[in-house]
Amino acid sequence: MRITGRSERHSRLLFKKIKDHFGKQKHQVVTFKEFSEYTGIEEDVVNKYI
Repeated sequence: MRITGRSERHSRLLFKKIKDHFGKQKHQVVTFKEFSEYTGIEEDVVNKYI
């Protein structure tokens, strides 16, 4: 099940936007907290999808 309900391609673009927002380089990972903060989805909800 997808947390955003969108395609894999959309997810990749979303992660790129999140990395740009937080000033991360390509090799750096996005944390649960950063994903949650950027999308507005609470961390406990994100953890259910992991």
